[in-house]
Amino acid sequence: MEGYVANLNGWADHLFHRIWPPSRVNHRFWPNNIQDYREVNEEYAKEIKKLSEKILGWLSEGLGGITFLIANQVYGLQAFKDNNWFEVKYDDSRIVVIIGDQVHRMNNGKYKRAEHRATLDKEKTRISWPVFVDPNLDHVVRPLPELISGDDNAPKFKPYTYRDYKFHIWNRLPLD
Repeated sequence: MEGYVANLNGWADHLFHRIWPPSRVNHRFWPNNIQDYREVNEEYAKEIKKLSEKILGWLSEGLGGITFLIANQVYGLQAFKDNNWFEVKYDDSRIVVIIGDQVHRMNNGKYKRAEHRATLDKEKTRISWPVFVDPNLDHVVRPLPELISGDDNAPKFKPYTYRDYKFHIWNRLPLD
């Protein structure tokens, strides 16, 4: 899904477009009336790719697949921990890294996915720039064999294609 969506889910406007890989970028979804938008996004794509490769390298002693989030200084991102929602503190000089379902499933539950949500500030405009590091749609996500050896560590999740995952998430269907 790419393009501008007004009033998504009844409370926010969104602009979705790909920034990587270059073969998947379709500039017709990009704004053409904002000075330097294309150049800034292309530079950002190069830098976020370097960062994702570095972080995935650290995680790859077992896994891959995350989300990067940059936001302005209007808070609204919350994380769930210990049965409570709490505000994620950040500023516009930091990048929030969110571990997603794919990492959680590929490592058989060792790294937990980050349950999170966005809230609305009726006084201030919150701007966020998430970058999703997604596998190919036909990629089969499953616990990695090297992480499920031994009798006490059987696979906790069934395999699925990333295409099936997106269908289930967008339609709010359970995965397992």
